[in-house]
Order: sequence, then C-alpha cells, then structure tokens
Amino acid sequence: MHIISYNILAQAYLLPERYLGIPPEFLEAEARQSRLIQHIQSMDADLVCLQEVEPAFFERLQAALRGLKGLYAPKIDQPDGLATFYKPSLTLTHQQVLHFENADPGYDHIAQILCFEGPEGAFRLGNTHLRWQRNDTPESKHQGVLQLTELLDAMDTLPASPRVICGDLNANAGSPVIARARERGLRPPPHEGRPADTAIINGRFRRLDWVLFELRGMRGQERPLPSLKRVGHMPGAVEPSDHLPLHADLMWR
Repeated sequence: MHIISYNILAQAYLLPERYLGIPPEFLEAEARQSRLIQHIQSMDADLVCLQEVEPAFFERLQAALRGLKGLYAPKIDQPDGLATFYKPSLTLTHQQVLHFENADPGYDHIAQILCFEGPEGAFRLGNTHLRWQRNDTPESKHQGVLQLTELLDAMDTLPASPRVICGDLNANAGSPVIARARERGLRPPPHEGRPADTAIINGRFRRLDWVLFELRGMRGQERPLPSLKRVGHMPGAVEPSDHLPLHADLMWR
C-alpha cells in the first residue's frame, strides 16, 4: 500500500512576511493551488493524508482526484482541517473526528480516525496535525505527546488491526512525541541514513512529517526524499508547499 502524508500549507497561513525572499508568483493562491492539485494527481497513491486543507480547496481536490474518495474534517473556528483520500480498493468501515482535549484555549487540534479493509487486510488510520512544543517540555505538559496519546487511546477502543499514524507531528526524530509512539508499538519505516528533513520553517530545515506503523502487524519502507537544498524555494516551482510529501510503502506481515 502506497501511503502519503503531506502538509499542503493552507493559503490562510501563507503570510508574505513569513516567506521573505520567495517570489510572489509562488505565493499567489490560484496558481499555487493548481500546482498542488497537479502534484497530488501525479503521486498515484492508495492513501493520501493531507493537513492544512481549507474547505474550498477540498472541494477542488475532490473534483480533480476522480479515482479517489475523499473525507474532510474541518477544525472549529479555524480556516483549515484534515483530508484523507483513498482508492476504491480500500473499504471504509469506520470514521470519526477526534478534537483533542489537550489544546490551547481557542485552538482546535484534531485527528481523523478511519478504519479500512484492504486487499491485504484491515488497518486503523490516524491522520493528524499535532501541536509543536520544544523537546525539553516535560512530557506531562507536552501537548504533542498528550495529543498523540489521546489519538492512540481512541484508536485502541476500535477492533484490533494494525495501526498507522500519518501527519505533521511537529516532531523531529529526538522528540518525546516519537518516543511516545515507539512506547506504544509504532515505528517509522526504514530509510537510508538519518531521517530526511521534510519542511522549511523560518528558513531552517526540519523533519516534522511522519508515517508511523505497527511493527508487529506490518513492514514498510520510506521512499527517498529530495534534498531540500536542491528543491529551492518552498513554496516554489518544484514544491508548492513548505513541506515535502512523505511517501511510504506498507505491507502486511
């Protein structure tokens, strides 16, 4: 199963002062979103987990991605949400939206929880965008850790099958978020060398995006990512978001 996690950068958050030095044509909404659609169409994935999706753009994606079925989860009183697209070879058996209890007042952090039956078997999927906090924040107060725990607890109430987590986890490899995932039996797929960076935030290269899977039920491989130095401007001509799409291939044991 070819699965993608991709933070597409909501247009509402694309403020020019945050993207200094990027040519204006790469920030303009219509052209950038058209490039995003073409980019996602070219990926030919079985499952596409998107973050920072605005409602009107979800409608455009639904119309363009004719071979995929789409599910949308908007945040409360915020301009964006989550979207998951899947091929008809996957049968949706359960869906819910989790609004995390551990969130700053006035902010809605969410996860899509979906269960599928596929040609190789069943699995549980969590698509999410977690809150960023420093790695030295105590785990008892680290919202990313607390939110991931909420998500896994909710998924564990569903009928047993391998679990998969996709999303912008706002976590690097040394984050307590990834440590908590490992404690709960989830791992990133193998990859060459150190985990590749997936985003440019305030001019710095960061690994923020992950596909995690349950080792006892699945095996997998993360596909190589291009060097952010070679990609150039983000958003730009090559990559229309400030994140790279993360590709993984998962197989049942």
